[in-house]
Amino acid sequence: MVQDFRGSIELKIGCGAKVKLWEDGWLTDGKSLAEKYPRIYNISQQQQNSIQHMGIATAGGWEWCLQWRRLFREVEVDTVAKFMEDIQAVTVQVNQQDSWGWRLEPCGVYTVTLGSAYKVLASQLSEDKFDEVFKQVWKLKIPSKVSHFIWRLIWERDYQQRLI
Repeated sequence: MVQDFRGSIELKIGCGAKVKLWEDGWLTDGKSLAEKYPRIYNISQQQQNSIQHMGIATAGGWEWCLQWRRLFREVEVDTVAKFMEDIQAVTVQVNQQDSWGWRLEPCGVYTVTLGSAYKVLASQLSEDKFDEVFKQVWKLKIPSKVSHFIWRLIWERDYQQRLI
């Protein structure tokens, strides 16, 4: 359930200062590169680095400066090629801040009044999953107002069901 909700949020890359290349889910599918390419992640020397520290801005755009513990093996070459396609599809904009986007609204901005988060959560939440959901909600790398909204939504729904 939380995975589905996580897919509603996107990290919009600006300068890359607040987004870890490997560990944050900044790709369009919401997965981290560490999840998608575990073998390549294990040989990276920059596992904790932000995008900003993984390359340099040039006149032609962004140039990745990746460092590896060893040379790639032949069986890893195709995976590395896919990895490079993924990261090169992103435009790093050194003069802009990283930001959050909300995919469920056309304007890309989360608001409590439009109710899109409620619709996602209400359609997928069953009573027996409350404890696990609460634990996962506070672990998400999302704006605090979104975490708070989810928490209130779940508690209020549970309270209302107990009244009935």
